[in-house]
Amino acid sequence: MRSGDIKRRTLIDRDSGTVNDPNGWFADPRDLVTAIKRIVYVSVESARIIDNLPLQINHD
Repeated sequence: MRSGDIKRRTLIDRDSGTVNDPNGWFADPRDLVTAIKRIVYVSVESARIIDNLPLQINHD
């Protein structure tokens, strides 16, 4: 395994029995692409909104 590689295998926590399956999040791989697109959109829109906020709020 090269440095920086991540093992993508199903792990089960011995104490809690919690299953961590990195491949089990999405039934359809296209759903992952859709989720990434949404995250990027929200990030870009948030940055745009923040950039357009006034530098100072006046309490008149």
